[in-house]
Amino acid sequence: MVKIKKISWIVISLCSCAVTILYWIIGMVEIMHDHPDIYKSILMALILITLGIAITSVFKTKGDLKWAALSVVGFNLLLLVIGVGWTIGFHQDKLNPWVFFPAYYTALVVALYFYIKSIRLLKSYYKLFPIFMLLASIVPTLYVILINGLWGKSTI
Repeated sequence: MVKIKKISWIVISLCSCAVTILYWIIGMVEIMHDHPDIYKSILMALILITLGIAITSVFKTKGDLKWAALSVVGFNLLLLVIGVGWTIGFHQDKLNPWVFFPAYYTALVVALYFYIKSIRLLKSYYKLFPIFMLLASIVPTLYVILINGLWGKSTI
């Protein structure tokens, strides 16, 4: 059995985040037009697998690195809320703005707590994990704010 180092769990969860985001972007261009149901199912499966890997990394790491793993979990929560909102679809009236936007902003507050706590507690180059996650969270947050503004039911 291969023994994985503590930092490797965080790197594995970051790589799974990157794969999920790449699939999301490439799929919107190519796959979505031909087979939207298959694309959305695979996307949700990838997001849930990524969240599972991130939660596993929290349990496998110890000490201060646990906060770096929690910052990855916070980012995955943001991906999960956007993924659920996007795959269920806003046009199907199954997920209305009074549910989606507060859910996203709640996940954002939780993620920001993990990011800030991680930045304060981590030492040396390990601070780069939560800083990277914080910077990566800007894009989905701007996306949600844009949809919130276009939808017309602003909760900001």
